[in-house]
Amino acid sequence: MTRVKICGISDLKTAEVAVEAGADFIGLIFAPSPRQVSPEEASEIVKVIHNRGGRQGRVQINASEVNDDQPEKRLGLWKKLLEENLEKFKPLVVGVFADQPIEFINEVTKIVGLDLVQLSGHEEKNYFDKLEIPAIEVVHIFPQTTTQDIVNHMSQNKAAGLLLDTATTKLKGGTGKTFDWEIATKINSQIPLLLAGGLTEKNVSEAIKTVLPWAVDVSSGVEKDGKKDHPTIKKFIQAAKGVASEPQ
Repeated sequence: MTRVKICGISDLKTAEVAVEAGADFIGLIFAPSPRQVSPEEASEIVKVIHNRGGRQGRVQINASEVNDDQPEKRLGLWKKLLEENLEKFKPLVVGVFADQPIEFINEVTKIVGLDLVQLSGHEEKNYFDKLEIPAIEVVHIFPQTTTQDIVNHMSQNKAAGLLLDTATTKLKGGTGKTFDWEIATKINSQIPLLLAGGLTEKNVSEAIKTVLPWAVDVSSGVEKDGKKDHPTIKKFIQAAKGVASEPQ
């Protein structure tokens, strides 16, 4: 079953709705964004998530198990590790950053209790070696981007997963725009590939059938008037996981 990440959550009630609806990941944004949260605000949300899951703090993912130099094998091992932790501690909490100092990211990780980091900017390779927890790398998809470009990202960095999102000149996520899914269809389905960019309850099933991603990621697609809409979050997760919506 496809995993689901609800990103850009900024209040406790929305986090609770997403968890109850079956979200596998909760995304908290610390980069400049209309959905940005402070470490203090995020800490309150994460405490409740941890309490609901019966855990005392962030997941300790043993990255030492991932030691293969071949990109697809390495990412395959990451997928196995992430799946194991999702089975025990779902949902995992992802902190979203973009072109911010490593020291800041590591400090927020400690304060908030993040399980994973998502790098949505243009971070250098050394970020992955200096972060204290595993990171998902965002690959920004332009009209000219090719499948080989995505494969190159797999080999250049030691990310725990790849998230494909639509590129724009201004925003680094939450664009509400899709990209050509065809370029992602040749990526090995055995890696932790997350698909984002313009997904909604109406097109997420088609996206999953086309790309076969490990997970889908949504933010603006579950919003109304710039705010997370709780019924839409539920419908999106139901559609992504193949559960029919109940009559209204």
